[in-house]
Amino acid sequence: MKFTYLKATVLLVAVSLSHIANASLIGHWTFEGNQPLVDQTGHFGNVELFGNANINNGYLDVNGNGDWARSSNYQGNTILDKTLVSWVSLESLNIRSGSALSLDGMTNDNFDGIIYGERAPYNQWINGSSYWSRTGDFTTGTAVQNALQALVITYDDLDDIIGGSMRIEGFLNGISLGSYTSSNSSNWQSGNAEALFGARHTIGNSPLGALDAKIYEARIYNTALSIADVQQLQMTSVPEPSTLAIFALGIMGLASRRFKKNA
Repeated sequence: MKFTYLKATVLLVAVSLSHIANASLIGHWTFEGNQPLVDQTGHFGNVELFGNANINNGYLDVNGNGDWARSSNYQGNTILDKTLVSWVSLESLNIRSGSALSLDGMTNDNFDGIIYGERAPYNQWINGSSYWSRTGDFTTGTAVQNALQALVITYDDLDDIIGGSMRIEGFLNGISLGSYTSSNSSNWQSGNAEALFGARHTIGNSPLGALDAKIYEARIYNTALSIADVQQLQMTSVPEPSTLAIFALGIMGLASRRFKKNA
């Protein structure tokens, strides 16, 4: 199956995204166009594909164990506050403990990620982290098979210091999944950060965890987006040449999509 999208109205196109536009978008992968492996912001290196992971019709396809991708060698300001965003469709609910998007250290075990099914109950989305040092369970967040889900996790360092308190909040399709405060905030520095897809983190070149999923778009912001920002997020990737995709959380929601079987 693949997703097609209804054309957005002129009013929706005109929606102001001033807060998001002013936020620091430091990683943006659309997996489409002439350069589907390129981070649109230029802060991360080109996406590397492992196993049978592939780019297909505007999405990154990972099919389970051994299939994953990464975009390494981040060059930019130190990342402390952040927001991880991914539009993903799970093809199987049985393959779990992998990531729709993780921010991972390249030379040390240090990651935060949008993780599926790592803790009981196993059908939930959570924030995964190194040794669960910043992990807590959201109140809701059930994963659905063969349905596009928009996942957002915001990380607000309350003390603005490494190792301080951090407020973490999850969102599914623009609706809050709950929040919690964690200690042990961390950071990711230029030259030692990578974005992972499929695997939740790596030890050397060895991936841990896996997903069977289609990842349509992913973003990393170098700030904790507000609830209003999250609800205004749009996906402007084009899964098919004949369609225009504008996916507005909190405005059109999932009503703006429909399923279509391959001929």
